[in-house]
Amino acid sequence: VKFLITSPVAVIMTFLALLLLGIVASNKLPVSLMPDIDIPEITVAISRPDVSARELENTVVSILRRNLLQVPGLDKIESESRNGSALIRLSFKFGNDINLAFMEVNEKVDGAMNNLPNDLERPRIIKASATDIPVFMLNITLADSLAGDEKFIELSEFAETVIKKRIEQLPEIGMADITGQIRREIYISPDEKKMGSLGITEDDITKAVQLNNINIGSILVKDGKYLYNLEFSSYLKELNDVGDIYLKTGNRILQVKDVAEVGMRQERPRGEYYSNGSRAISLAIIKESTAKMASLEDKMKEILGIFRKDYPQMEFEISQDQTRLLDYSISNLRQSLLAGGILAFLLMFFFLKDGKSPLIIGFSIPATLVISLLFFYLVGLSINIISLA
Repeated sequence: VKFLITSPVAVIMTFLALLLLGIVASNKLPVSLMPDIDIPEITVAISRPDVSARELENTVVSILRRNLLQVPGLDKIESESRNGSALIRLSFKFGNDINLAFMEVNEKVDGAMNNLPNDLERPRIIKASATDIPVFMLNITLADSLAGDEKFIELSEFAETVIKKRIEQLPEIGMADITGQIRREIYISPDEKKMGSLGITEDDITKAVQLNNINIGSILVKDGKYLYNLEFSSYLKELNDVGDIYLKTGNRILQVKDVAEVGMRQERPRGEYYSNGSRAISLAIIKESTAKMASLEDKMKEILGIFRKDYPQMEFEISQDQTRLLDYSISNLRQSLLAGGILAFLLMFFFLKDGKSPLIIGFSIPATLVISLLFFYLVGLSINIISLA
């Protein structure tokens, strides 16, 4: 206390330095509509098209449930099966490390994959968070409203392989979830007359396709001091890959294209998305928890300007913009703080009958708040440095 009293210049300079640094730090702190809070819930999403809910429950969901019951800290588990898909929701007790639970769930799912059907894709594990609310939706439509399904398929593929990846490369973007797209699929239409004369059934074609579209796995081969990892796989990707599959009937060897028509067509859509009456592809933009909303907004405006210039055959529109809601909320907060500060100053001046004390109090409270923001920024910075180390 004696040093503070006898060194007013040093105290004032230190106070002004902290105040200035606090103002700088307040502009660098991330601002979000919702706080970055992990919700103690994990969802396992299972997809197996053309399979009934009963079969999915017996062959997949029940097996996964038995394995997931061993996850530590589990409070409740619920499952829901429907034709072609299923969901398993795991609720954990508050206070558990949700990141550790997420790793445990992934391990249990991987351990159960050997007991699940071979044609089942690995279930998606989704960790819920309050920051998963999309900042806005980016709708992509064709400039030509009369374009057919083929053009929309091309738009779907382009949006998923180019637009989505370029947006996710921005450091402020955590994820871009795409919906409304259409994919292509390879179809086989058998010629029943030819197949009947040759004694070939649809099951023969189905087995031949399955045998040529498998991943056998990998083996380790030791050669002296060296180990080689050899992987054997056979995937069908092109029309020729399917048409050139060999079939054996008696003493004759044929190909699938000899007894069936192999072509490409539009996959049966699971849902459609429309923007202003036109069919569209929608990207739900989810920001990084440490990113500033204003910085994200500026980067998106910049990249959308590039998209509109490079791809004039497409139209880009932003909807459900949460940044405007956040700006409006912050503007209201500033107005409320200013009005509250003026009212508090008038009340203190009325009761204290002195202008000096209200000025000191009115200046010290905002200054303390600004300096507190500096410490918040420094603590967050130190946490990030420790996590990187």
